[in-house]
Amino acid sequence: MPFGLYEVSGGTYTLLAGLSIDDIVVEPAKAHGLLLPTSSTATLDDQGCLPPGVWSKLGVPWHLAESKIIEVIATHRLSGSTPSSLSSLKVVVNITPARPTVHLAEIKGVWGYTYTHWRGHGQYWIPVMLKLQSLWLDVPRSSLGIRGGVGLPTPFSAPPKPGRVHFEFFYITEIIRKKERKVTVALGSFNHPLLSGEALAYFTCVMRKELMNEPRPCGGLDICGCDQC
Repeated sequence: MPFGLYEVSGGTYTLLAGLSIDDIVVEPAKAHGLLLPTSSTATLDDQGCLPPGVWSKLGVPWHLAESKIIEVIATHRLSGSTPSSLSSLKVVVNITPARPTVHLAEIKGVWGYTYTHWRGHGQYWIPVMLKLQSLWLDVPRSSLGIRGGVGLPTPFSAPPKPGRVHFEFFYITEIIRKKERKVTVALGSFNHPLLSGEALAYFTCVMRKELMNEPRPCGGLDICGCDQC
């Protein structure tokens, strides 16, 4: 999925820089010290359970607000040309770049769950969730001025109203780069986050709260009806 940093002015989105998913999730999380697991003396056994008598959460939840993500991106990607107001910047993704129609959405926040007692396959394993708010859903590429293989339009007009909210899941792990002989922390190759019960409960509560803030015609609902969140 192609991502881009846009400046919004007078109802028009103008592309400032192309971005990767690492720019949106990994780099801001690093900058705010959210990736490294906290120290723990307890480790999981071969069935994924804590030792007898140890009562602890499996991991630590965290959240990156849209403003924090944009602040880090602007610092790293707009050197010398940062707009006077960061509030005019938005991160936009084309969710369906290979289709004849386009689904454009804004990134409204990132949530993560850092496993403190477990390193999947001997590496970091941090499931993350992105909140996406639709701008234009399933509109023809030509109507937004997308030509050829370019997946992001510029400029394009703002929609008449905020759209439906969606959520996408990924995971952060350590990528071993053999040619460069180094290990880097990056997003995994697939959006298969492998959620523990604790991580799933956290993300479900977040989705419930976020969706209840939306108008019902665009997704506002109580997804579980419980009083545990």
